Amino acid sequence: MAIYRFGAPLFYANANRFSEEILRLVGPQPCQLRWLIIDSDAMTNIDYSAAKVVGELHRKLTERGVVLLFARVHPALEEDLERHQITETVGAEHIFPRLHDALAAYHRSGLGASS
Repeated sequence: MAIYRFGAPLFYANANRFSEEILRLVGPQPCQLRWLIIDSDAMTNIDYSAAKVVGELHRKLTERGVVLLFARVHPALEEDLERHQITETVGAEHIFPRLHDALAAYHRSGLGASS
């Protein structure tokens, strides 16, 4: 499991950098990483272009066997995730208001038992 923090709102001008950094962090297949938690505290919003990039990123991570989650999601960002169908794409069960909630879900999954 890894936690990635992106320190800005996510929009068309930085979305590709966001995706590239995450894919570099995850590495090529076969991948040892199973869960990637995005610490979204600084993401106050996400625009349409960035949402498309996140959708493609989710697809690539799924192909590598990595579950994408969002933690520390503020209400305004949660509205954007809904509006741009990211909640539907990643699953509402993978979006958390607190980082501790995401970590607890990781441990409940059984993947965190050896940590």
